[in-house]
Amino acid sequence: MRLCGVVAAFCILAGLGSDCGAATQQAKTWPTLDVRGLARAAGIPTVQVMIAEDPVYGGEKRYRGIPLVDMLGAIPAVEDLAQRGALVFFHAADGYTAAMNLERALTAGGVLAVSDLDALPGRSWITIDQGGREVSPAPLYLVWPGAESDDPRFVWPYQIQTIEVKPFAEQYGAAVPEAQNGLLDEAVRRGFEQMRVRCLTCHAVNLVGGDLGPELNVPMNVTEYWKPEMLPRYIRNAASFHARSKMPSFHDALSDGDIADILAYLRFMAAHKVCGGETPCE
Repeated sequence: MRLCGVVAAFCILAGLGSDCGAATQQAKTWPTLDVRGLARAAGIPTVQVMIAEDPVYGGEKRYRGIPLVDMLGAIPAVEDLAQRGALVFFHAADGYTAAMNLERALTAGGVLAVSDLDALPGRSWITIDQGGREVSPAPLYLVWPGAESDDPRFVWPYQIQTIEVKPFAEQYGAAVPEAQNGLLDEAVRRGFEQMRVRCLTCHAVNLVGGDLGPELNVPMNVTEYWKPEMLPRYIRNAASFHARSKMPSFHDALSDGDIADILAYLRFMAAHKVCGGETPCE
């Protein structure tokens, strides 16, 4: 009964009415969940969880939140979409977009935290330092009880405003390097995977990805105006170039080979620019 209420609330909020189920199946009309409005409309019960090693705050943390599976259950046929390999995207207020496997998101016990139980009385959250600015994780922070904070299969975005479910190809289409005459350099392929996991959460390539950081390919590719010897250093630690940089350090996360692959991908995409839809850049 609770799931039916969630689905009905989603259809009302999305303005889909009786066409709700059909609309979610159309290739180019994937729904976006307004997570705050949906939670209010459906009255989803909250739970309390403890995180042993929180990657945002560090150390043990306690939260009250909404089970992620209850929220995703608002999407009709969501389990079918998961079996077909769809991804789920979490869009944050500052332009950050995190993506993960939908099937894992449905089964791994994630919680959309609505408040920090360690905050001072009368407050919902303890603020976070983000590039020298104090910000709140509100309205929602995705946490994973029992998951390792450095496990790349899980994402921990905060300030979540909307959630989308899309097929891989539709989300990343214009940013995916296409084989030429059936061939694609393995370094370019590996570089795209590194970009997809680590970079497209904040940056975009061919207007695909997040908008917290700058677009990296159009109208000019980053390799066309940065000094080649500087780019590896910048990717590894942007804060050594810009004070209060929001870009995290990848000093331990990326090897020299990983960075070489990322640059191979970016150089490849410089010759394959798309400025919107299927329109090549002039």
